[in-house]
Amino acid sequence: MIERLLRDATRRQRRSTAIAIGLAMVAALAGVALLALSGWFLTGAALAGAGGVASVRAFNYLLPSAGIRGLAITRTLSRYGERLFGHRAALFALADLRPALFARLAASDPSLSLARSSGDMAARLGSDVDALEDSVVRKVTVPGALAGAVAGLIAASLAGWPAALTLLAGLATMRLSSRMLTPRLLAHPRQEHAAALNRLKADYASYAACSGEIAVYGLGTQVIVALEPHTRALDTARGALARGEVMLQGAQLVLAALTVAGVLALADGGAALVALAALAAAATTENWSTLARTDMERLRVHDAITRLESIAMLPARQTDAALPFVGGALLSPSMVSSMPCPRADAC
Repeated sequence: MIERLLRDATRRQRRSTAIAIGLAMVAALAGVALLALSGWFLTGAALAGAGGVASVRAFNYLLPSAGIRGLAITRTLSRYGERLFGHRAALFALADLRPALFARLAASDPSLSLARSSGDMAARLGSDVDALEDSVVRKVTVPGALAGAVAGLIAASLAGWPAALTLLAGLATMRLSSRMLTPRLLAHPRQEHAAALNRLKADYASYAACSGEIAVYGLGTQVIVALEPHTRALDTARGALARGEVMLQGAQLVLAALTVAGVLALADGGAALVALAALAAAATTENWSTLARTDMERLRVHDAITRLESIAMLPARQTDAALPFVGGALLSPSMVSSMPCPRADAC
């Protein structure tokens, strides 16, 4: 149910999402081309300088330097546009999703909805819905990473197919390691963190409703003591979550370094092309490592959807359609039977 509501909300933001995806691909292509051209240009300029005055005069440094400036500007502007349109789509989608969830909650059976803690419901409609923002923002990550990978493979192939195949193998290893390690390292800490945060928000909202009484009777210290176990559990979960993320990011960094080293060792075709392939591989692995963050956040989104399903699946309240309305007031059967009939043949 939540996934369907989220799809309906994001469908209305298709234009902004498409623009963000296009800009993400442009930014990835510009980033890889920028580093590759910079490596080739600096190495070529150094070799030309070492070759003497004739080589320096023959070397064309105007076009590569202009290309570097153009690629840098393109990458900056496209990255800014990607963030702008991607978050715009996410915020407007959540602006449609949150009222839809609240409407379902308001239309549900009061005996079920009112039995839940108001703080728990506020936490779910707040932090859990906010967690779904990442599912919209991260839609642009995969196309951008794929575009950067294609550009990097093309650049690496200029220095020989062994370098390109090494880069492809490194990217595949990074992706497989992220998909395998993320559930093992982050699934349990992510659930513990979400549960502790929701418990803390629920209890805090309950105490906030009685803030007047707490202030009058001087119960602030007791409230702090009552909330302390939740804060400790939240800090513990945050620590475990941070350790898991550091291990995943560290594994991605090590694999990226090994990939760049392999490309550098197997590249051929001159020093300038070797530098081009190595820096292109570095930019490609940097873009590719963002998919690991997508894997990390996917667990948080899945947990949020699971908790929000309990709101979306609440049964609607039962209404008695047979009870008549007179002047906007609902009449019971006993009241109807006691009313005088305006027409004798109608009774």
